Amino acid sequence: MVQQRRAAGLDTQIDVKIAESALPQARAAKLQAESARDLAVHRLAALAGYGADRYAQFVRPQLKLDVALPLPERLPMDLLARRPDVLAARTRVTAATAGREAAHAAFFPDIGLKAFVGTQAIGFDNLVKGDSLVYGIGPALHLPIFDSQRLRAGYRGATAELDESIASYNATVLNAVRETADQLSLSESFARQIAQLEQTLQSAAAAYDLAQKRYAAGLATQLVVLNAESRVLDARRELVAATTSRIIARVTLLLVLGGSFDSATPAAVAGLEPSR
Repeated sequence: MVQQRRAAGLDTQIDVKIAESALPQARAAKLQAESARDLAVHRLAALAGYGADRYAQFVRPQLKLDVALPLPERLPMDLLARRPDVLAARTRVTAATAGREAAHAAFFPDIGLKAFVGTQAIGFDNLVKGDSLVYGIGPALHLPIFDSQRLRAGYRGATAELDESIASYNATVLNAVRETADQLSLSESFARQIAQLEQTLQSAAAAYDLAQKRYAAGLATQLVVLNAESRVLDARRELVAATTSRIIARVTLLLVLGGSFDSATPAAVAGLEPSR
C-alpha cells in the first residue's frame, strides 16, 4: 500500500523504505516465536517422558492459574520449614549441639568401678597414689582432667561450630523469608499490571473496531486500520508477557515455600523441631 501511495505521489521513498524495513523484522519475530514454541514442546515432552513422536500431539494450553495453583489467603511461616536448605541448616544445628554436649561430657571422669579389685576404697585421693594397692582389670579408668587444655580447646571449638551453625540457620531462614516476600510482591504487582493491560487491550480493540467502521464508510484509509490492529496486537503481547511473568512468580513462590501452599506439616518435617 505504501508503494501504491508512493506511485500516486502521496508518500515519499522514505516511507517506502520504512515499510520495507518493518517486514523482515516481523518475519524474524515470527521465526523467534516459532522456535521458542518448538523448544517449549520439546521440554514438555521430555518432562512427560515422551520422545519426538509425541511432539505433534501437544496443543496450545488453556491457562487457569488460580485453579492450578490456588493461593491461600494466609501463608504461615511453618511452610518454610520444608525447604531443603532450611532443613539442612537445622540439621547442622542439631549436629553441632550434640557435638558440644559430647565435648562437655568429656570433662567428667569415666570410671568403671566393677573392673577394679583392691583392698582399699577407691577415692580420688588414692587413684593417683602408687601404694593404693588397687589393681585394674582392663581399661576401667579414664581421667580426662589430666588433659584439660585439649578438652577446653575441643569444647571451645564445638561451641564455635554451634554458634556458626546457628548463624547459618538464621541467615537461611531470613533468606527464605526474603525470597517468599519477593515472589509475593511480584505476583501482586503482575496481577495489578494485568488489570491495567486488560483495560489497554479493550481500548485498543475499540479503536480498531472504529477504524474498521470508518474505513468501510470511506472516512479512513486501510493504513489507519492496520495501525489500529498493530496496537491491538501490541496490547495482547504485553498482556501475555505479564500473565507469563505472574505464572512464573506463582510457581517460584511454590518452590520457595517448599513445594506446596498446604499449611499441613509433613511427617518428615514434624520430627525436626528447631533447637531452643
